[in-house]
Amino acid sequence: MVKPVVTIDGGGFADLQGFFDQFQQGALLEAAWGRSLDAFNDVLRGGFGTQTGGFVLLWRHHALSRHRLGQAETARQLRRMLATCHPQKRVSIARDLSLALSNKGSTAYDWLLDSIRGHGPEGAESADGVELRLHTAAADIGSRAEFFIFCLRGTPEHCKPDAQTRALGAANVNSR
Repeated sequence: MVKPVVTIDGGGFADLQGFFDQFQQGALLEAAWGRSLDAFNDVLRGGFGTQTGGFVLLWRHHALSRHRLGQAETARQLRRMLATCHPQKRVSIARDLSLALSNKGSTAYDWLLDSIRGHGPEGAESADGVELRLHTAAADIGSRAEFFIFCLRGTPEHCKPDAQTRALGAANVNSR
């Protein structure tokens, strides 16, 4: 069975709500959902307008998303959470906010990847059948060395450069 592909373009949004907008358009069409991390996790389980049996989430320009959903966006999201969270969660959210303001800790990008991977082949909820494919284009990276550093930090099985990236890498190696 071929799974449907939901494409997210990291160049098309600048914050977490923008990611949710793209996901809504690509996967859910008109289905209503909470547009939060918890709701996103629920949607990945299926039955909220997503395909039964899972889908492939193809994330183009994800390196740009990693930057845009970095510490600044994380701090913004944590401030929003802190304003409305249950009193018992205030200490942990305040700690995470302090880390984000120090450019440390996990980011909103990391939160999304963790959630998606949790429903993927190696995740605790692998039966949901969500496959993540991170697409790295030449515009996302500046050199072959940068590409390999990215792969070491990211998910190596998804680090398959496209033709443009391979050409960029070859050009950088040949120019030395």
